[in-house]
Amino acid sequence: MTFKSTFVLDKELSNAGSFGVDKAVVDSDGNILKQGQRVRTEVGILLTNEFETEMFENIAIKNRTSFYTDYINSFGNVDIDWEVMFNFKVNQYVKASLGSHLKYDNDVKTIVASDVENEFDIEGAKIQWKQILGIGVVVDF
Repeated sequence: MTFKSTFVLDKELSNAGSFGVDKAVVDSDGNILKQGQRVRTEVGILLTNEFETEMFENIAIKNRTSFYTDYINSFGNVDIDWEVMFNFKVNQYVKASLGSHLKYDNDVKTIVASDVENEFDIEGAKIQWKQILGIGVVVDF
């Protein structure tokens, strides 16, 4: 069992209901009657796995995966966080890393432009993917 919190400190994002928080309550003129929620808390189950090994000489891999589902709000919708990192030792002075980080959170919805001007539609959650490339010089003093 675990506790998960999402903090949305930007007033504009919290009023829009970004990242799964409750959005602001507005009247017909667009005046805010109640500010958007800034914190979302969840209680659920978290499964994690971490694995690190040297695949070949001077090439190491690190894999970290976690799966989370909320007990109260949406049990069965699984949030995924998966990171794979390859570390290469080119020589005594140069190291490199190549990685991939994939995230999926069902509470983070996508906002797209509507056919009506200055209006937006909310679509479902999408996969977020980050690629990492790093090259470094190692100097010992």
